[in-house]
Amino acid sequence: MPPEFHSTKSFDQCISMLKNDLGDPSVLGEGIDAPLLLFGLVYREISRSMEIEPDAQTKAPNHLVNSPFGIKELKKIEGVLKGVHLPSKK
Repeated sequence: MPPEFHSTKSFDQCISMLKNDLGDPSVLGEGIDAPLLLFGLVYREISRSMEIEPDAQTKAPNHLVNSPFGIKELKKIEGVLKGVHLPSKK
């Protein structure tokens, strides 16, 4: 993800988009690919930022090393996923 993503404002915008897209039952048909891709990218980026050990040498970019994201943001993402209600098959 770009360096601009690593801010509270950008994260909140992504969460809002995910809630809107994944919370809409009509999206859960053909148009689900884009919201799920965004979900995966956000989850991966936050996970990557949490894996960097403090003061350890790394080849990771500075925006990832200095990212403010952590467990709190992962919990928010998990909350969005838990809020998705898939239609039941009949």
